[in-house]
Amino acid sequence: MRILAQQPEAIEPLRALCHARFSRDCHTETYYAADGSARELGIFARQADKGTALASVLDHLAVQREQVLVIGDNLNDLPMFPYASVRVAMGNAPEAVKQRASMIAPRNDEEGVAWVLEAVGLA
Repeated sequence: MRILAQQPEAIEPLRALCHARFSRDCHTETYYAADGSARELGIFARQADKGTALASVLDHLAVQREQVLVIGDNLNDLPMFPYASVRVAMGNAPEAVKQRASMIAPRNDEEGVAWVLEAVGLA
């Protein structure tokens, strides 16, 4: 299950409530707009993250790490990075994501995904 809050004024109170009362059951992820402002809060089951989901898919499809490229623009994308040989951070990603990337693309609003696909020969 995923709960999303998209009202900027609700993000911090909901995040604080989840951490104070439900930290054993869930975790939160804040998603940011290209300008750095908080735009959305995701509330997830404690064990749910993109890395766990990707690992499950790769195992099911018998895909090796060497065949995987991931693209991230926020901290919630970091759990996918260990499962990929090519780890791309978008230009608007937080510095922590850029530091763990093997490639940095232009920003989302500068057609960064298209740039990545061309750069790796998939377009």
